[in-house]
Amino acid sequence: MSQEEPIFVLEHRRAEGQSLRLSTRTGMVLDREQQAEYKLLLLAYDMANFFDAEQAPGRLTSTLTLVIRVEDVNDNVPHIQPLDGPIIIPETTAPGTVIYSLNATDPDDGLNGKVRFSYSASERHSAFQIEAESYFSVHSDGRIVVKQKPDVDKTAVSDAGLGHLARPVTRRFRFKVQAEDLNPPPHLDETEVIVQVQDVNDERPELFFLSESFSVLENQPKDTLVGVIEVLLPYYRANPPNSKNE
Repeated sequence: MSQEEPIFVLEHRRAEGQSLRLSTRTGMVLDREQQAEYKLLLLAYDMANFFDAEQAPGRLTSTLTLVIRVEDVNDNVPHIQPLDGPIIIPETTAPGTVIYSLNATDPDDGLNGKVRFSYSASERHSAFQIEAESYFSVHSDGRIVVKQKPDVDKTAVSDAGLGHLARPVTRRFRFKVQAEDLNPPPHLDETEVIVQVQDVNDERPELFFLSESFSVLENQPKDTLVGVIEVLLPYYRANPPNSKNE
C-alpha cells in the first residue's frame, strides 16, 4: 500500500471519533482473490509540544498492528480442466473401475470454492446422456466409474454397404458433465466427455447345423451342395443379419 494511493484512510469525526474507512479517492475495490489480508500499523501519540513533535522530550506514543481480512463473496465460476481427447477403454472393463478423474478449480474460499460434479442438468433429457447414465456414474468428486460392462458385441451398427447390421469395432458414448460450487446461488461450468469403448476378441464362434446329418448321392459332381453350417458370434445371435454366413 503506497502513501500516494492509500486503500484505507483514518478519519476523525466528532460524532464517531476515529474511524478507519476505505479510501474514496483511489476507487479501488477489494478483491480477496488478489489480496486476502491487509496489515496496518496505527500510531497514537499525545499532544505534548505538538508544534515541535519530532524533538519534544517526554512525548509518549503507542502503536497497534491491525489485521484486516477480506471476506469472500461467491463471485468466481468453477473451471473444469478439459479432457485432451476421448477416454479409451476396452469393452471388458469391470464395473466399479474408475476410468477418469475430472478436475476443477475455483479461487473462491470455503463453500464458495468447493465444487461437486454431476451429469449436466441441461442435458438430462438427451438420449446420449440417458444411455451414458446406464453405463457410467459421475461421482461428486469428479470420478467417472463404470456401472456395467459396455459390451461392444451387443451393439448394432448399420452398414449401408452390406445392407444389414454390421459388427462394430468400437462403441462411443458422448455426454456432458457439470461442476458447480456449493454456496447458493451456485456458479457452474460444463465440459463434454467422450468414452470410446474398444472391441476385445473375447467371443468364441459357434457352429449351428440346420440338420443333424447330411447325405449325398455317390458320383455327384464337384461343388455339389451337401449341407449348410452356420458360424455365428453371440453378437449376431442378438442382432441377426439379413443374410446368413455359410
